[in-house]
This record gives sequence, structure tokens and C-alpha cells, in this order.
Amino acid sequence: MGGAAPHGSAATAGGPFTVRRYSRPGLNAYRVLVLGDQSPWDGRSGFGQALVNRLWLRSKHGLNVDVVASALTGLRSLRAAFAAWRVTGYDAVVVVLPPRGFRTQRRAARALAAVLGRLLEHTAVTIASDDGELPAAAARRRAGGRTGGLALTAEGSTADAVAVHVDEQLRDLRTRTEGRATAPGAALASTPVEPRIDLRLGSIVTLVREGFGVDTAAINIFDGDDLWTIAAAGTDRGRRAREGTLCGATSGDSGLTIVPDVWADPQLRMLDVARGPVPIRFYAAYPVEPERGLRLGTLCIYDRLPRDPDEYDFTLLRDFAQLAEIEIAEAGRLPLTEV
Repeated sequence: MGGAAPHGSAATAGGPFTVRRYSRPGLNAYRVLVLGDQSPWDGRSGFGQALVNRLWLRSKHGLNVDVVASALTGLRSLRAAFAAWRVTGYDAVVVVLPPRGFRTQRRAARALAAVLGRLLEHTAVTIASDDGELPAAAARRRAGGRTGGLALTAEGSTADAVAVHVDEQLRDLRTRTEGRATAPGAALASTPVEPRIDLRLGSIVTLVREGFGVDTAAINIFDGDDLWTIAAAGTDRGRRAREGTLCGATSGDSGLTIVPDVWADPQLRMLDVARGPVPIRFYAAYPVEPERGLRLGTLCIYDRLPRDPDEYDFTLLRDFAQLAEIEIAEAGRLPLTEV
């Protein structure tokens, strides 16, 4: 699914319209819309990004979050062009009202009351405010009894507290859709591998291994706490615990990851794979994302000896990762709609 908050910057009646998108890696990425980037307590900006980080740590799922800087501007835009926002594409909406003392607080609350009922027809809503009466009044006036998907936060409207409410709503969503959708990693575990696709992915990792002259190349898929090796050259395929692997330890990195010498990294050197009888010293990986923002796993290479990154053209690793993305997406082996 995908919402459609207008992106970029523009001037509107409610002030400057600025939208920032934050993505965090993980399976079954959720789409969340946050209206308001000011802390509901002290008005400092950056609340949206803090909420994204807290929610990502709690949910252990991928996230794609659109943060509108001004709650008032976003709410007025919603009221004026509700259909254009495609709110049904968001799994949750968070409204962060300005704190008391800000002249926009009451206006934002009125704008919220005007659209809250329509929002609740399409998605779950969390309202964060330092004045508990404002969101409660908005709910009484406009929710029309549809409060099952509504969460109100007043005391303790920190990023942590709001993340708790949103995570609960997303957990409810997972429960409701559990029988209708399957996580990508789980699908790989239960669906027979089509020989044609299996051969193509196997060819990709073989070419990568030979091209870089390393011990091992593999395509690994994340599935919660597990890691599935669906294609490999130089190692076995199958499932293993994600914890303790280099892919798991570096999964939060965006783009290309290069570790010339694992032993030189104070954290990675403590992993089991770096201390075994045949320790991994060199590691590089590129994300596998068959759908934009949906991080399924990585195409990785590793070797028992440290390597000089200047000796390689890592655009080849990127190109092969994109080939793997095409094979996975076109084969239809994974349900690439977000849960």
C-alpha cells in the first residue's frame, strides 16, 4: 500500500507545507502519516523523526513515514482535498497538536475535528497533545462513534509514549490481516522454489562470487528474527537466526555496506561469525528491495581474508542485487503488498 501525501515544500494558508519521508528497513513495511513535527510539550521540531525511530525499534517492521511539518497546514490540506491524499494507503495516522501557548493549537484542534470522522473511516488515528481535552473534544464532536481505531495521548505525549499507541494499532492491524497476507520471508519458507527462478538466483550468486573472487556470495532474506539464505555460492542455503550474522547486524544501513576487515570493527568483531574456526574478515552487501522501501534482505559477499575496497567496483554488486530484485518481483514468489 502507499499513501500519497504531497511532497516537497509549498506555501499554504496554514503556513509552509513541508513533507519529509523517513524509511526504516524491515519486512512488511508499514505506511504512517504524521501531521505535525513539533513536540506537543515544548514545540521543538524533530518530533516526527524521533517518533519514527521509537516506532521502528518497537514494531521490528519496516517503516515508510511521511511527516508534515505543520499539523495545522496538513489538516487544512486534508479537509480541502481529502481524496487526493489517498489516506487508505496509510496504516495509521498520527496527529501531533502544537503545545499550549502556541496560537495554532486551537486552530489545529478545530481543523482536526473537521476531518477526524473521515480519517477514522479509513485508518487508525493517534492524537498527541499536552491538553487532553482538545483531542477528547474533537473525538466527541466528529468521531461519530467510530472510536475503535482512535487513540488519545495527553500526559506523557513523548515520542516513546506515542510510539506505544501507534504500535498497538499496527499490531491490531497485523492480527486482522494475518489470515489474508503472508510475510515475504515466511512465503519463501513455505512456497516451493520454481526451478527456473532458483537457477537464475543461483547463477547470480555464482557470478558475483567469481567476479569478486571471494569465498562466498549469498542472497539472504529477513523474516523477523530469522534469516533465510535463498541462493548461495560457497555456503549452504537454509534458515538461521538473524542475530549474530553480519547481514542482521548491518541491516539498518542504507545502500552499499562495506566492511574491509570485520576484526577492525569493535562491535562486529564480537559476532560468532567473526570468531569461528573459519572467521569472516571481509563483508560487503547491497539491499534487495523488489518494491521501493520494502527491504527484503541483501545480496552479500564475504571472505576469510580482509580486502582493500579500492580493488573492487562495487557498482557490480548493486547491479546484481537489482537483477535479483527483478527475478523475485517478476516471479511473483513474494507477496509484495505490505501487510
